[in-house]
Amino acid sequence: MNIFDQVVLDLSGPVPANFDTFIPGPNAAVVAIARAMAQGQNFDNDNQSSSQQHNRGQQHQSLSWMYITGQRGSGRTHLLFACCQAARDADLEAVYVSYQRRPPHLPIDLEGIEDADLVALDDVDAIAGEKAWEEGLFHFLNRARSRGTALIMAASQTPVDAGFTLPDLRSRLNWGQRYWLQPLADGDLEQVVRTHAASRRLPINEKTLSYLLNHGPSNAADQLLLLDQLEKSAFANKRKPSLNLAVNIVQRFMAEQ
Repeated sequence: MNIFDQVVLDLSGPVPANFDTFIPGPNAAVVAIARAMAQGQNFDNDNQSSSQQHNRGQQHQSLSWMYITGQRGSGRTHLLFACCQAARDADLEAVYVSYQRRPPHLPIDLEGIEDADLVALDDVDAIAGEKAWEEGLFHFLNRARSRGTALIMAASQTPVDAGFTLPDLRSRLNWGQRYWLQPLADGDLEQVVRTHAASRRLPINEKTLSYLLNHGPSNAADQLLLLDQLEKSAFANKRKPSLNLAVNIVQRFMAEQ
């Protein structure tokens, strides 16, 4: 078993984590850059407008490294999964690693992973304050730079705010372009739920959908958790998703928050 088999997470699931099921909303520019990078293309920085909510990093790394900040439910994990799938569709080697859900036997310095064409590192801020892991990431970034590996990193906080204790690591994390994922508008959130329901072939009527959106959580990740629970409950009860079922699931979910 090689290093890629050991560390890459299963990207399959009830809904494919690809760009077909990713709703960009106000983040279309960021998504376009990430997708182009994943497919091995260069993106022309001169065509980017100041409204794209990013700060320029060092120019020599700007076309191959990204650091994306997004809160829970912003879609950053789905985006990284989609990038990996796009890379594989282009016959490129791609590896996804979440520092929040570190696979067993993951090398602290991610040795060998820099040999992939694309590396997607999620929850990077989860190792802030952990000296060994910070040093390991620092050495990996140096190797990735030398190798010319395309790198997309994502976290809930910026390199400055995350609490990293290794100054050289903070410097490396600022090498590439930095982007924010903006929250989805209500209409975009509705499109997310509709798209994922359709991908699951889950028949959901307008009243049930409206209740989920109006009384459930306001972020996509939690809405998709509700959708998953609705699907499982409907299957267990051998019936279609109903408003009554949605009410029970939403009330239970919100009570646990």
